[in-house]
Amino acid sequence: MRPRLLAPLVLLAAACGAEFTPRSVLTDLRVLAIVADRLEAGPGETVALHAVRFLPPGAEIETETFAFCPFSIGASTGYACAVPCETPLDPVSPASGYDSPGVTAVPLALAQACLDQLAASGALPPGFPVELPETFEALFRYVVQARDGPPREAVQRIPLYRDGVPAGQERNLAPVILSVEIGGEPVWPLPPAGVPVLLPGGSLDVRVLLTPESAQPYVEGDRDLTESLVVSFYSTAGRFDFDRANGPDALVKLGHEEIAEGTSTADVWVVARDLRGGQTVVGPLSIAVVP
Repeated sequence: MRPRLLAPLVLLAAACGAEFTPRSVLTDLRVLAIVADRLEAGPGETVALHAVRFLPPGAEIETETFAFCPFSIGASTGYACAVPCETPLDPVSPASGYDSPGVTAVPLALAQACLDQLAASGALPPGFPVELPETFEALFRYVVQARDGPPREAVQRIPLYRDGVPAGQERNLAPVILSVEIGGEPVWPLPPAGVPVLLPGGSLDVRVLLTPESAQPYVEGDRDLTESLVVSFYSTAGRFDFDRANGPDALVKLGHEEIAEGTSTADVWVVARDLRGGQTVVGPLSIAVVP
């Protein structure tokens, strides 16, 4: 049975093109994921984040920023900040495996500083809490723009616990990718024996295996739930039959379709998500394309 499609993810684009190119096809600047080393935080705990983006050959980044917002209005407003103290964050050097700068922050300290600033200036909105709630959700906002293209934006939501993560509560962890296969051959984590070949009229299976433990139990209100795992697929050439599939065993096909003249290679990325903020990225994985 083919995997069903899941709900949209929290990745925001500031502009949409007029063409109906599948979102799995990478032709211009795209934010594929925001990877956080800590998906929830208590007092004094630092969160480090890195953006994983695709930049096409020849394109140049013009601006790239991270900011922190302690209280968001919500998805209906593009996660606009509910208070006038969205804080720009200074970038740090890219961590191993990343080609873009990241940021580190102590989110509870930043949230408290915002609240103190508003209270001292008399700008606290009516009905707004005078102290941090025991549990609330802050967010980090990433905005990047290439020299000749529209800006792209993504947000990472981080649950915060004023008095520490509740005792006995399992911390959320990002999904763990065990392996990636293309055309039935392993291509990650060990180097592939050869480069997969996409032939005219043909297709290649792209399969991602996650650890079963990646689907963690959690509590929402009075309900005991288990995370849903989903893998998103991206490529610079060809077309997937589905751009997402359910984990822990996610399988799609990359077909030899809409191949631009002169294309000899395709790069593939896979992004595993637990739909609670955990994201893990593997790529680029190269495929040879026969014209």
